[in-house]
Amino acid sequence: MLERKPKRYRYSLELISIAVWSYHRFNDSYRDVSERLLYRGINVSYETIRQWCIKFGAHFKCVIKKRAPKPSDKWHLDEQQLSIRGESYYLWRAVDDEGYKLDVFLQKRRSHPLSVSFIKCLSKASGDCNGQAQELHETSSPDVQRGRTSLAKEAQ
Repeated sequence: MLERKPKRYRYSLELISIAVWSYHRFNDSYRDVSERLLYRGINVSYETIRQWCIKFGAHFKCVIKKRAPKPSDKWHLDEQQLSIRGESYYLWRAVDDEGYKLDVFLQKRRSHPLSVSFIKCLSKASGDCNGQAQELHETSSPDVQRGRTSLAKEAQ
């Protein structure tokens, strides 16, 4: 991912790349990455990995984000009511038709303006060029398919 070895670094370019990529790709802790390298016979402290991630992390994040799969045109929005420490919350989860998670949104109350703003932010982030999210504030839009899962139907 890096083209040439950074100056004044003891370890090879491949090792630095693997450590930083592993930290950002798998959401590992610095100690987990250090332990994974130690398993392969390479003794690197977690503090060294932290310094590498600070210096090279932005570059790797851009590379990983470019390689991430693009969301498809068809999305599914799931609303779920949760109880966290005795309080009721609403969890909104957006996935595309291939199962790729687009975003998750947790709110205390169920309000239409907040859910529409979530969808608008989601469409801006994924590059909605046609402005299809603008149509969603009209609740009687015929394009939007509304459905319930089989579990919700069985609960009735």
